[in-house]
Amino acid sequence: MLTRSFLNTPFAALAEMDRLFESMAAGCPPFAGAGLRPRGALLYPALNVYEDDANLYAEAELPGLALSDIDVSVTGDELTIRGKRQISLPEGAASLRRERPAGEFERTISLPVEIDVDRVEASLTHGVLLITLPKARSAQPRKVEVRAPIRPS
Repeated sequence: MLTRSFLNTPFAALAEMDRLFESMAAGCPPFAGAGLRPRGALLYPALNVYEDDANLYAEAELPGLALSDIDVSVTGDELTIRGKRQISLPEGAASLRRERPAGEFERTISLPVEIDVDRVEASLTHGVLLITLPKARSAQPRKVEVRAPIRPS
């Protein structure tokens, strides 16, 4: 609702327009057909990233996608997952509800360390994509031997 105080402050007007836009876009699918994604929309695919001493691991749930639908690339310290989900209806069927998004997606994240891109591996098992990202040698922990100081005789 517009009030006199709303009209008097341009920042309040911008905040209200932002709130209205987000409420209208709340039902938008996470796939960004035009390259735009409302701030409240989910990122797709959702990722879990964890590490051990030698590797980073990224897991993404991609149900219904085949290996040929997924493209994984790594450059330096960035991981990109691209893909395309197609949902087809049987001939003569009409869609009554569509909650599973379809279309192309792309997700790029920055990784906390440099990756040895020649050794990256990815596997898809039961709709879960697991990417193993070996840390570059310079990013791996190194044990340093601690010695007693040498005393002159």
